[in-house]
Amino acid sequence: MDISERDYQTLEDSPVDGTEEPEAEKVPEPINIASDEIEVATEEELQPIIEQEGKVSEPEIGAFELGDPGSSPGEARAASRSYISDHPTHFDFRADVARAVNRVQAKFPSQTFANTYYMHPPVYGRKYEFVSVDFWGGGRSNGRYVGYRGKPIGASLGQRVFSAIFHDRYKPNIFWIIWNGRMWVRGTGWEASPWGPADSDPRHEKHIHVTYVL
Repeated sequence: MDISERDYQTLEDSPVDGTEEPEAEKVPEPINIASDEIEVATEEELQPIIEQEGKVSEPEIGAFELGDPGSSPGEARAASRSYISDHPTHFDFRADVARAVNRVQAKFPSQTFANTYYMHPPVYGRKYEFVSVDFWGGGRSNGRYVGYRGKPIGASLGQRVFSAIFHDRYKPNIFWIIWNGRMWVRGTGWEASPWGPADSDPRHEKHIHVTYVL
């Protein structure tokens, strides 16, 4: 199911700048913890599920103008082994970003998987790595939570998660966000999403990318 232009026209021209979050000093909850009642699938259980569902390849986001990008991506690397092996997953978000992820996941319990990774996105080196989030799909299998990097979020859930991120009332503020072929950039507004390899998810139809202001 495609998200039509009308879906975007229902949004404001830009997300409202957030206010300071109450109790912002508190330690963020762990990311991707489904609930006390649902156990997370083990690696042994997860692998056959991934093989059955099929993991989505990710785009290496192309260069686009965001003002001065600051740090460079560094020296050219040797031939890539794979995108995920060259850019391993982690969850070391800046504290306010982690709390933003918690707010989204609390609205959609057990339905999303959020991560960042080394040099996310690669074109800017490590500058935005700790303030960038990819939201993938989650769910349950045999009563256990199943979420992983590369699991499609689905059009309907993706649109609701996108709206929750876009209209979040608290800081951090969004720098840019990409979903379903469209990208909103602070100071620029809406534009087409940047390119990516044709065999990946170049239009971001299967996951949402958001980068917050440094």
